[in-house]
Amino acid sequence: MARRGALEWRERRAVDSNRPRGWILDDAVLREIILRLPRSLEALAQIPGMPPAVVKHSGEELLAQLRGADIPDPSPPPPRRARPDPAKAALVKTLAAIIQAAARELNLVPEVLATRRDLELLADGSRDVGLLRGWRRGAVGERLLAAL
Repeated sequence: MARRGALEWRERRAVDSNRPRGWILDDAVLREIILRLPRSLEALAQIPGMPPAVVKHSGEELLAQLRGADIPDPSPPPPRRARPDPAKAALVKTLAAIIQAAARELNLVPEVLATRRDLELLADGSRDVGLLRGWRRGAVGERLLAAL
């Protein structure tokens, strides 16, 4: 974000010298710097309205700020999630119905017995799921295993 780099440089210079931003560098000149993104003192000096004193005394600092604010290469997009397997989705739905029925019997909210993630792990074949241990195994775990 070259714009941010140039703006931050001008703001810092204005604060340090206790002068208005426009006295450090005019908005129109700053806009041209952002549009042209000069990479050398010569290119910076060619910008219309660019004060020679700024190029001489602060040019390298401004160019360094512009280089430091270069936009990095975009990261690759995240991998697309695969479509859910219809058989697995049906199995999770069946397991969820068992959880719902058990929760009604026990007068509990279904999430106390199992989360959707628990059911998905179970449908994927994992047996290291909290609902297959402790009191939940007796309350609903055996019924879920029978449905698999």
